[in-house]
Amino acid sequence: MKRRKTSHRRSIILITGVLLTMIIVLGSHSLSLLEQRDFLMQQEADLRLQIEQQEERSQAILDFEEFIGTEEHIRQVAEEELDLVDPDAIFFRPVD
Repeated sequence: MKRRKTSHRRSIILITGVLLTMIIVLGSHSLSLLEQRDFLMQQEADLRLQIEQQEERSQAILDFEEFIGTEEHIRQVAEEELDLVDPDAIFFRPVD
């Protein structure tokens, strides 16, 4: 009878030890998963922001492409880079 109680007690201690070990391992693993989730959520937010910025940049490029073909852009380039003047422009000379 005594042998049975000792055997039973050892089984309970062994099962309790295994359960405690599993709880500790699963707890630490869940903490690392929570940290990884937080990191991935931050990374997702950063990527969404980058996507939004790239969409704005893409729209600005499309707007600029439309502007390049206009007469206003041609005049602007002629005045700024080639120092040309619009034939209809009126200039005044300073009086000395």
